Amino acid sequence: MCISNVKSYIFLRLFRGIYLLQINVASEMPIEGKGVTECLAEVKITKEDITSHPPKNTIEVMCFMKCLMFRNGKIDAKGKINVEKVEEDLSKVPGLTDKQKVDFKKCVIAVDKIEKCEDIKKIRLCWLALSKHH
Repeated sequence: MCISNVKSYIFLRLFRGIYLLQINVASEMPIEGKGVTECLAEVKITKEDITSHPPKNTIEVMCFMKCLMFRNGKIDAKGKINVEKVEEDLSKVPGLTDKQKVDFKKCVIAVDKIEKCEDIKKIRLCWLALSKHH
């Protein structure tokens, strides 16, 4: 698996739940899992918007990610992050060291809340820090 696929896999896995398949940039990615269809419709974006490479960084994509985090129990109605749920998904990402997992958890705890779509950028910064060391 190339590094760009690992980065995409980590980011999407954390926010879309454990039901999605790994991204293969060279082929079409199946989009499935809890809340995906509903969040696509709610935010009015397409599957292509969330699977493009490089990923789009639009407000709609951020709102989609926030929607999925909520529907998958990673944030509550007030935006509080359920660190245990995020950590549970992170533990299923292949190739991460214990230190990377601990560092990511610390970063997510520091984020505190995801109240607006733009707040997804805070989590993205945690992911970018993680992917630099992977």
